[in-house]
Amino acid sequence: MSDVPPPPGGFGSIQPAGQPPAIQPAGQTPAMLPPAPPPPRADQFESRGPVRLERLGAGQTIDAAIRLYRARWKTLLAISAVIVVPFSLLQQYAIHASRHPVLIGRQVVNRSDSSVVVVFLLLNYVFIQPLIQASLIRAMAGIYLGHDVRAGESLRFGLSKLGWVLLWSFLAGLLTAFGLIALIVGAIFLYVRFYFTVSAVVLEDEKSNPIGRSWNLTKGLWWHIFGTSLLASLIAGIAGIIFAIPTALIAVNDTGQSIAWVFQAVLGAASTVLVTPFTMGVIVLLYFDARIRKEGFDLAVMAREVGAATP
Repeated sequence: MSDVPPPPGGFGSIQPAGQPPAIQPAGQTPAMLPPAPPPPRADQFESRGPVRLERLGAGQTIDAAIRLYRARWKTLLAISAVIVVPFSLLQQYAIHASRHPVLIGRQVVNRSDSSVVVVFLLLNYVFIQPLIQASLIRAMAGIYLGHDVRAGESLRFGLSKLGWVLLWSFLAGLLTAFGLIALIVGAIFLYVRFYFTVSAVVLEDEKSNPIGRSWNLTKGLWWHIFGTSLLASLIAGIAGIIFAIPTALIAVNDTGQSIAWVFQAVLGAASTVLVTPFTMGVIVLLYFDARIRKEGFDLAVMAREVGAATP
């Protein structure tokens, strides 16, 4: 039995199944050969961290995040605390120091200087949040890959990437805002296309598909309906403001007398009673205008009137 020990790295001289034997250079013994590479296995690509590098479903992702957190929770909390705790203490002190009495109505209320609040909001957006994101993302990635994660190193890395993180976060925010604007525009578009839904139900007894009916009537007339309804809304809004001003003055100067709520109720009701018929009239007129333009409604009515008048 040979007393030669196995080569470093384990039993590397044993050839895996399916591989040809290694060619031995002249003058070397099997004990001097480097270990043959083993065949790839599924677990060869496993992370050295607490979570395997594999596809994760929704539930698996949540579980993996918890496991990463638990693996180095002290480091992660240290990163967050170093950034957040000093900023939070400074913010609250500055807000407290800037408070001054403000008379609101008949009551004195201590309020903070709005400029101080704005400054700290900007600091939070420009410095604190990007630094936290960059540092913790770096740390979490290191834990996932099985690296030796340290709080100081993660913070320094996050600080070095602060400018780029802020830039692209700002651009992403702009795109998000554009998406929100697009969503609002889409909502306005649909609002106009469904503008005659109620009119179709009331005036045509359309019950099967009044939305489709409104969609057909508003086709090609979107800007006309939108512009007219917008103008009508502005006029109605001005009328509402005329009634809202005295209502607000009564509310501000209310001394607790029971008569104040009566005036508020009367003015509010008057605003609704006077403005609503106007807005509904605009809708009806636009509805018939669409039918005239698209269906010749005026010609049909004239033909019926002529037929009824003919003896």
